[in-house]
Amino acid sequence: MDFDAISKNLRLKISKVYETIQGGNSSVVKAKLKDDSFIAVKIYKGDSARIQRMLDREQSAIAYLASNGFLNIPEILEVRKDLNLIVFRWIDGVLPIPNTNCMDAIIEMCLALCDLDKKHKFESAIDAGFWLGDIESQIRNRILQFRNESMNLYSKEISLSLEGKLRKYKAIFKKNQILLPLTLSVSDLGTHNMLYTDKGYKFIDFEFFGRDSVDKMVGDFLLHPRDEFKSDEINRFKKKMTSELGWQSENLRVTLPILTLKWAAIAFKREFKDINKSFGSENVFRDKVIFESIGGKYLEYFEYLIAGETVDSASTFNLFTARI
Repeated sequence: MDFDAISKNLRLKISKVYETIQGGNSSVVKAKLKDDSFIAVKIYKGDSARIQRMLDREQSAIAYLASNGFLNIPEILEVRKDLNLIVFRWIDGVLPIPNTNCMDAIIEMCLALCDLDKKHKFESAIDAGFWLGDIESQIRNRILQFRNESMNLYSKEISLSLEGKLRKYKAIFKKNQILLPLTLSVSDLGTHNMLYTDKGYKFIDFEFFGRDSVDKMVGDFLLHPRDEFKSDEINRFKKKMTSELGWQSENLRVTLPILTLKWAAIAFKREFKDINKSFGSENVFRDKVIFESIGGKYLEYFEYLIAGETVDSASTFNLFTARI
């Protein structure tokens, strides 16, 4: 269904459409209502079950946070499960610069969510990781998706690469370690899901929100390909999570490598759609897809981490890729 057809079915009456912003899990249409106010129509992507899961979680997360006094979040105007969308009041802002002020806002949000978790419990995050085994299962599910969706040279090579790295990880870290402490997590933390406005920083996109381990929250933040904070800000973030949330940064020695494999699988999934099927040989595929892609760089970072490297200048995925 195109947006013209969608807009005719909304309770809110649209007078003009301005732009469509494409994201990994949704597209957002900026539009003006007849009263001259602006809205953001968020249309979720994926299969039917995934869409409803994300939509339900975003709706419940925002309602939960709003009822507990959070003001730095979107305002829902209309929910339409039949159209796979939620209508929000438009937030007039820009993507923030990853500087000290932005990190202050991220730390403040993390601490506020942790404090709220102690008072009012919420559901587990989508893809929460309470044990190392949870993360392993998520990786294996992604490997299975590669095999089920397109069992050809490309998907086979990706599957074999991920399986080999996972075996290597398990040979080193044999214990199914519990991941503590727990907290409420945005679950996709970073500047890519924030806006800087005249009223300060706002957080958007709560479709994966819920209770999770601090290990996984921190690890995913460090591994996101759009985390462009400098090392001193990253170190400040880790120290604050240690002092305020009771988390131990030493845990990254165990958790970051396996989370890196999960991010490799995510990257390969997105890149798989863009693979040039005309590659004529396995060697060309290895060079262009495995070694030179974002997924391939995650596999390199995995090897760096497994080797025991702990240099602060490469404490995030982006800081690592800047060095190679």
